[in-house]
Amino acid sequence: MKRAVDAMSEAFDDFMKAATHFLSHHTSSAGLRTPESETAIQNLREKFELLQETCDSAEDFVFTARRNLAAGVAAGDGGGKVKNDSNADDSMSDDTSAVSYPSPSHTSGSRVSAE
Repeated sequence: MKRAVDAMSEAFDDFMKAATHFLSHHTSSAGLRTPESETAIQNLREKFELLQETCDSAEDFVFTARRNLAAGVAAGDGGGKVKNDSNADDSMSDDTSAVSYPSPSHTSGSRVSAE
């Protein structure tokens, strides 16, 4: 889980740097399109897409963990090791039987594995 949080944090930081860079070029050119501002906006788009994919991957991890914990509670072992597609293990021991979770509502079709 720490790896997923770190990846989201890094992607967010990169996105904010790209946004700052774009705004700097946009302001200095008085809002006119320049090669530098076009490059900056393309970089901003790429960083935004990476942030979305990273958040989707973390969300997938959380839903996989939830499903595995719920299966463990239903089987009577109350939790245990949780594995997701990225082979990251987290030890969970909280009783989730009294917790209600919403279903995932993915709007993005792309998924990236957090490795």
